[in-house]
Amino acid sequence: MDDYKKVIKLDLEYSKDYYLKSLVKTEQQKFLESIIDIPEKELYIADIACGAGTLTYHINEYFKNKNHRFFLLDYVEESIELAKRNLVDGNLEFHVGDMCNMNNVENETFDLMFCWQTLSWITHPRQGLLELIRVLKPGGKLYLSSLFNLDYDVDIFSNLTDLTRPEDIRNIPIAYNTFSEKTISSWLVDSGVRLKFHKFVPAVDFEKVSRGRGTHTVMTEQGRIQISGGLLMNWYVLEITKD
Repeated sequence: MDDYKKVIKLDLEYSKDYYLKSLVKTEQQKFLESIIDIPEKELYIADIACGAGTLTYHINEYFKNKNHRFFLLDYVEESIELAKRNLVDGNLEFHVGDMCNMNNVENETFDLMFCWQTLSWITHPRQGLLELIRVLKPGGKLYLSSLFNLDYDVDIFSNLTDLTRPEDIRNIPIAYNTFSEKTISSWLVDSGVRLKFHKFVPAVDFEKVSRGRGTHTVMTEQGRIQISGGLLMNWYVLEITKD
């Protein structure tokens, strides 16, 4: 079991509260809806690393066509149970599994995919990204929210130890990794995909509510920036189109 999964299981109430906050539409969700480009047809949609299903909750509300099929996958059983409680309307499938090894999914299955706030935290990000592309149909789109560095050809690997958390949890550092555009492009050479990065800058201020992890904003001469536990959060939505 990796460290991120251990933290979720050790503090299920904290994780549940974190997930359920997103039932109120987040600024990132609003941003996604401003850039999303969706054909007018019935779609098979995957929400990978779905957590409590809050992204699917909003996407299902956003689409006028209610005949879309949704495939939700997360590797934490408790998260899938929360998703089942939060989502009761629609054509929904729930799966416990690893996004880096989706053996139960055939090649070129999904028309549209989402993977939200996950790539920077998993142990094998390249493998995970290639697996997402494997199950995406030609002509399909993947929208992936994560930390990216487009200003420098530099990858940043960070482990955050949150000393505000209970002792058995604070001793498990959580990865917050930021990948350069150069690295992402190198991973996807010969994958037959096109990339577009959308920089996410929230339209409102996020208040600092603790001395631990948790994003807040600071206004600078260059504009609003996001910080979590002292770490600069370079949020982007990566749009991947498969040719």
